[in-house]
Amino acid sequence: MNTGYSTVDEIGQLNIQGNVIPSIWFRNLTFSNGKPHFIAITLLSEILYWYRPTVVRDEQSGVIIGANKKFRADKLQRNYQAFADQFGFTKRQVKDAMDYLEEHSLITREFREITTANGTKMNNVLFVEPVVENVKKITFEELDITLLRSDVPPPTLEGTTLLRSDVPPSYAGTEETPTLERRTNTIITTNTTTNNITDIITKESELEAELEGTTETEYQNAAMLIEQKYIQLRGNGLFVSPKDIMAIQEVVAVGIPVKDVLKYLEESFKRYEPKYPGDKINGFAYCKTYILHQHYLSEQRKNAHTQTKGGKVRDKHSGSTKTNCSRPSGPSKETRRLEELARKKGLIQPGTVRDIDVDF
Repeated sequence: MNTGYSTVDEIGQLNIQGNVIPSIWFRNLTFSNGKPHFIAITLLSEILYWYRPTVVRDEQSGVIIGANKKFRADKLQRNYQAFADQFGFTKRQVKDAMDYLEEHSLITREFREITTANGTKMNNVLFVEPVVENVKKITFEELDITLLRSDVPPPTLEGTTLLRSDVPPSYAGTEETPTLERRTNTIITTNTTTNNITDIITKESELEAELEGTTETEYQNAAMLIEQKYIQLRGNGLFVSPKDIMAIQEVVAVGIPVKDVLKYLEESFKRYEPKYPGDKINGFAYCKTYILHQHYLSEQRKNAHTQTKGGKVRDKHSGSTKTNCSRPSGPSKETRRLEELARKKGLIQPGTVRDIDVDF
């Protein structure tokens, strides 16, 4: 076959194999803000690739005589880490995308206890299967996937023990399982000092969020909004790095209102001053420092306003006298409260946690 265009002819001779992504999926599989859910799209296309049959041809005539499935069991058995390694995602990103696909009735997950050929028992092994009717719908028509419904098929005889789909899989201790904490398997070390007020605030806020019943979905939605805003302000790429994800999670854990985080995030880009041509913000860690500092200043202003009712306070910059009592010296009340909480948890040794101040 010759089209008259060398590039087209050469591409036509390539035997490209792998998954296929229908363009309509980018309009159907989206976050609540309308942005395409690229990870969910990628994973669904990979799952469908494994469920596409392989053609069996007669060696002599070349006639198709049958078809086989690519996987060995009755369903595709693949763990989160395998998907993460293949596409460069984190295990947490894969887990969240799988939750998204199952929530919208595009896949079903089954966790089984299996016995390998050498007699080793493995529990919570993930098997995944697409919901064919709904995959057809999102492929051939533009729709609201929140309206998709599906009857979950009954458990198969392949598994001896079936667990809830929200239980993370384990593979005989061969890999770390994802937890309800927003963590990744990427090893990231940080030098934590005992007088780091940010770490104390983060740990306390995580505990308070748990006690107040903050759900994983709320946590995920907040992180997603911040991530999308950061990508938009950054102006390049579609994904963030594992380090960026961890920094975003740390900001969400503090409990700052999302609208304030987005405001401070935009400010961090507007106020950034390049030191040389081409200098730019290369990671969310910079933004995290700015956001936490602005939140800290905001809380201090609120505390000062509360403390100044009913007396006079002297402005240390202008020397003028303002309404309310004198501002107390030393650590603030909030700092002392956090210090005591951190000491009870064994996070710091006896001493004093000092207020921090950063110039931008």
